[in-house]
Amino acid sequence: MLKIFRFTRMLRAGKLLRACCLRGLWTASRASPSSSISSTASSSATPAQHCAILKKKISDLEGELAKLRAKLAAQREKLPQE
Repeated sequence: MLKIFRFTRMLRAGKLLRACCLRGLWTASRASPSSSISSTASSSATPAQHCAILKKKISDLEGELAKLRAKLAAQREKLPQE
């Protein structure tokens, strides 16, 4: 009887462990959906399309960087001068 109890307890623990692992994978996949989308789109693209995708991504990031530099400059102007 004790062996059956231990066996069922191990089964429940295994199900709980699998549920926790799946939940962790689910949250990790939801954390970065844009990277998974871009990697799947670029993996099926031709080399020319892949280059175009990367150039667009670089230009987008450079635009974002310019905005951040402008914000930084605005904040530096607000600092008291010594």
